[in-house]
Order: sequence, then C-alpha cells, then structure tokens
Amino acid sequence: MHKINIVEFVKDEDGHPVKKIVAESLTLQQVYDDYIEPGKFLRLASTVPKSHAPSDHVELEKLRTARRYRDYVIFDAYSTRAQAKVDTKKPLKARGNQVEIAHLRALREVHLLLHSPMDHFAHMIDKAYQLITLGSPIEFDILIRHVTEKKAARIVSQPKDSLDYACGHFPHLRPDFILKSMPAKSRYLVQPVTDGIHLQFVIGPELEGDRLGKMDLTKRLFNVKRAVILAMDEKKDKTTPQGNPS
Repeated sequence: MHKINIVEFVKDEDGHPVKKIVAESLTLQQVYDDYIEPGKFLRLASTVPKSHAPSDHVELEKLRTARRYRDYVIFDAYSTRAQAKVDTKKPLKARGNQVEIAHLRALREVHLLLHSPMDHFAHMIDKAYQLITLGSPIEFDILIRHVTEKKAARIVSQPKDSLDYACGHFPHLRPDFILKSMPAKSRYLVQPVTDGIHLQFVIGPELEGDRLGKMDLTKRLFNVKRAVILAMDEKKDKTTPQGNPS
C-alpha cells in the first residue's frame, strides 16, 4: 500500500523556506478523510521532472518515482495568483434538447500532467475552484500516460493498468480528491472516463432549480460516442468501392 507524507514550508532564521513534516506515512484514504475538504487542495511538494515521468507505469515503478516524490502539501483556495472571471451576462435560454443546460455558464477546461510544474498545477486547481464557485463547469483532462501513435491502439484496448497505477500512487491527480476539494455541493456532471491515455471528467456546481441532477450525462456521452461511430461506419460503407459480383 502506497503511503505519503504531508509537509509544509516554513522560513528559517535567514528567511529561507525549510520543509517541515506535518504527518508521515499516511495512507491515501487517511489523507482523503482527514485533509481534503472544499477549498483544501493537495499537490506535490516538488515538481516531478519529465525524465522521472515516463509513459509506461512499469518504467515509473523502475524509476521509483512514486517513492521519490511522496511529499505533498495542502494549500488553500484563493492562495495562488489565479483570478477567475466569467461573463457577467445571464446565460441565454437554451432551445430544444439543450434546455437542461441553459443555466450553466461556458464549460472551461483544465489540463494536468504528472510532471506539470507544481506552481502551474496549484494555479489551475485554484482557478477551477473559483470558476465553479462562479457557476462554470470544468472539464478536467489528466494525461496519465504519454504514448506514441504506434502504441496507442494497444493501450486504448487495455486502459486499466495505467489508470490504476496513477490513481494508486499520485493522489493529487485522482478525480475523487479533486472533487472533494472543490466548492461544497460540487458534483460530477460527467463521471471519470479513460482510454488509458487520458482521464477525463466534468465537475460543476449544484445550482438552485438544477435539472442536471436527475440526468446521467455520462450515459449520454457514450450514446453520442456510439452514434458518431455508427455514422462514421455508415459513411465508410458508402464510400468503399464494392467488389464485382461473381
């Protein structure tokens, strides 16, 4: 079972930052239960160099990346330089089958990687918190594995190993940790999904008169995906030259 430390940085007599252990050898469940709450975020104490973040989780294990980088910091909302703004105009009334999302502001995106600089990571998480507070849903796109085009098909067909490893060793990238740190009553508008390369999900605010609470947008996502694949297959069939009948 992977365990991590919670640390904080304090200044020494000369004003230099010094790392101080707050809690040692905590399970991920203990951190989730005792340290994560709305407005309290988790990040690594130092940035993982790209050379220590290879594409394959087997290589990650060989490099002992999760063991080398297991000091984490808890930081507060509004503690970074992030300043989120949204359009002050009221959303227009949606028409047709979009009426259920008329009250939501524009969807924003947050892209994160294992080797994202921690200042950038903190900035983006804090900005996401601020945007959700202002009523904007956020799509999180976490790159859990770099792959070449050649390897993509094999990995997409077997996504579980890389996802399990990432979520079991790097809790700051876990959807459940991120969701719990967002504003109170935030929820998944789209549940976490993965192809073994990206881990994606949408978190949004719970608003008064919210009709989305009774809808399964994750199911709708896969329905749309199936419809697109079917349409592409039909188009392919129409454009493929037919052989001569024997």
